[in-house]
Amino acid sequence: MALTFRGHSGCSLELIGKDIVRKTSHSFTYNSRLFAQVQKQKSFCHTVIQTPSIINTGVRDGLFFCDMEYIRGVSFQDYCSAKSYSDIKELFSKLIVRSTETKDFTEDIYKKCLSLENFPMNLLSKVSWNLPVGSCHGDLTFENILIKEKEIYVIDFLDSFIDSPAMDHSKLMQDTFCAWSFEGKNSTPWHHLYLLNNIIQSKRNYILLLIHLYRILPYGDKKIKNLVKCKIQKVKETLKKF
Repeated sequence: MALTFRGHSGCSLELIGKDIVRKTSHSFTYNSRLFAQVQKQKSFCHTVIQTPSIINTGVRDGLFFCDMEYIRGVSFQDYCSAKSYSDIKELFSKLIVRSTETKDFTEDIYKKCLSLENFPMNLLSKVSWNLPVGSCHGDLTFENILIKEKEIYVIDFLDSFIDSPAMDHSKLMQDTFCAWSFEGKNSTPWHHLYLLNNIIQSKRNYILLLIHLYRILPYGDKKIKNLVKCKIQKVKETLKKF
């Protein structure tokens, strides 16, 4: 018997037996995006970070699906609330990709920001958009990072308008700076988040974080939109200090 629930993208997730998770597209139009995400997961390459093994892919009732290994781990969100900072920092540091190879993403960045309503375009000229090249998860939030016996797994890959480790670093700041994954929780490990944010913060990463927030601003109910607007204002105030 399969246990069905729904992920953030709207795709359905089924736990089949004890060892397999099936992710199914929520619509015909999303099939190509889910396929791209699966391909991204297959090609992800990192020295210490792992991904669930892809077991099978196919189409059922016109919807694309992917069967993958079920990882019984704890989310990095919960890990941060339960462990010492030294343990957290050790694993967090492994998420930061160091790359000497770079690529100019200026055109892609400007094009994306022009499509975002009321985005402060003047900020883009303040930094270089020559970004590191390498594997990019696309939605590297604390909820999408699982810890199993001190091994790191990443799940729920997302297609992105550019693929650069810098996008993942700034996405991590959605949690370290904005505490996004901790909204609605009983407690937030603010001190740990502050120290982790110091590791990855930069003017460029704050601007990339701003892009992430503007991208999600049109979605969600009034409460979510007000929350995102508060986070945007917080990032803007911080950028004034650089």
